[in-house]
Amino acid sequence: MTILFRASLILVLPVFLVLSIAMGIATATEAAALAAVYAFVISAFVYRSLNFRQIARALRDTVYTTTVVMFIVCSSMIFSWVLISEGVPQLISDLLLGFGLPNWALLLLIILVMTLGGMFLDTVPNIFIFVPILYPITAEMGMDPMHFSIIMLCTLSVGLFTPPVGTSLFVSCRIGKIRMEDTLKDLTPYFLVGMATVIVVAFIPSLTLWLPSLIGQ
Repeated sequence: MTILFRASLILVLPVFLVLSIAMGIATATEAAALAAVYAFVISAFVYRSLNFRQIARALRDTVYTTTVVMFIVCSSMIFSWVLISEGVPQLISDLLLGFGLPNWALLLLIILVMTLGGMFLDTVPNIFIFVPILYPITAEMGMDPMHFSIIMLCTLSVGLFTPPVGTSLFVSCRIGKIRMEDTLKDLTPYFLVGMATVIVVAFIPSLTLWLPSLIGQ
C-alpha cells in the first residue's frame, strides 16, 4: 500500500493537467507551471530524489532549451513579417482561387498549404499569415468559421512535430538527447495518422461541430 500511495502522487499529475485545462481552471501554460511546481515538491520533499546539484543542472538545461526554442519562435515571427511585407499571402490567395477547383479539392489544397507552412514556421506566425488568406476563401465555400478554425489548428499542430522547424519535436529531442534527423523514420506513422485525422475532421464537420451546436441551443 505504501508503494501504491507513493506512486499515486505522480500518477495523478497527468490527470491534474488535463482536468485543469478542460475545466477552465488554468490555461495550458499555467497548468504546466503548476505541474512543474508540484513535481518539484514531490521529488524534493516526498521522494527526496533531488539534491542541490541536480536542481541546478535542471535549471541550466531548462534555460538552454527555452532559449533555443524562443530563438526558433522569434525567427519564425521575423520570417512571417518578411512574407507579409512582400505580399506573399495575397499571392497565395490569388494562386489558390486561380485554379478554379471544386470545393473538396480546394479544401485539400488548403490543408496541403497549411501543412507546408507548419513544417517551416511556428503555430502563431502561421495563424497570422493564413487567417487573412484562407478565411475569405473558406467563407466563399460556405464553411463554418469554427470548423475552419479547428481544421487550421489541427493541421498546424501536426507541424509541431515535423522537421525542420518542429518546436515540440525539438524539445523532445533535447530531453531525449537524440538528433532530430534520427526520429524521422519513427515519426512517419504518427505524421500519417495526424494527417488522416485532419482529413476526417475537414470532411466530416459534424465530428467537431456537434458539441458547439448543443451549447448554442
